[in-house]
Amino acid sequence: MSKTILVTGGAGFIGSHICEMYLKEGYETICIDNLVFGKRENINNLEENSHFKFYEVDIRNYDELERIFKKHHPEIINHHAAQKSVANSVENPMYDLENNLCGLINILNLVKKYPIKNFIYVSSGGALSKEIIGEEKSTEIYTPQLVSPYAITKFAGEKYLSIYSKEYSFNYTGLRYANVFGPRQIPDGECGVIPIFINNVLDDRASILMTYADMPRGCTRDYVYISDRN
Repeated sequence: MSKTILVTGGAGFIGSHICEMYLKEGYETICIDNLVFGKRENINNLEENSHFKFYEVDIRNYDELERIFKKHHPEIINHHAAQKSVANSVENPMYDLENNLCGLINILNLVKKYPIKNFIYVSSGGALSKEIIGEEKSTEIYTPQLVSPYAITKFAGEKYLSIYSKEYSFNYTGLRYANVFGPRQIPDGECGVIPIFINNVLDDRASILMTYADMPRGCTRDYVYISDRN
C-alpha cells in the first residue's frame, strides 16, 4: 500500500514539480493550494492521475484543513505553502505572519490529532544566512541575521518544528533552498532572474544588472535547477 503525502502549496512552481515527483514514485499525493501564488494550470495534467487529489484550501483555514486530514490521514507532509517575498513581508508583516507561521501552526496542531511520520519544511537559504563579509560562507551552524519579517517567520517555523516533532513523535527535515529555477517559474524577483533573462533574450531586450559602490562585482547568488537532486 502506497504512502499518502500532503503537499501544501502544491500548485506553485516548486510544489507542482514536487507533486509530479511523488506521483512518479507511486505515492498517493494530496495537493492543497489557495492559488494566490500557485496556478491551476501547473497541476492540470496531474488531475488525470487517480493517485492525485487537489483541494483549493488556504492553510489559515483550520476547519478546511481538518477535513482533508480526517479524510486522507497523510503520513508525510511536505510544506511549501508560504508568503515568499521578503519585500512584501516588510510591507505587510501581518500577512507574512499569518501565512508563514500561523498557517504552519494550524498544520502542526492537526498533526497532534492525526499523527504523521515525517514533516518536510521549506525554510529559506538566503534569508537565513549570516552576514557575509568578503569571501565568507554561511552554514547551518550560524545564527541568521533575521533582518526581515520573512526571515523571522521562516526561522521561527524551524524552531516550532523542533518542539512539535519531539512532542508528537515525528521526524522532520528543514530545507534551506538556494534560488530555484526551471519550467513554470514566474519571472519576478531575484529568484526569477533566469526566466527574466531568457524572456529578455527572446524579446531582444537588454538585461540590466545593478551594483553598489561597496559591491563592484555585484551580488553573488546560488541557483539550483528544479529537477536536480544532488
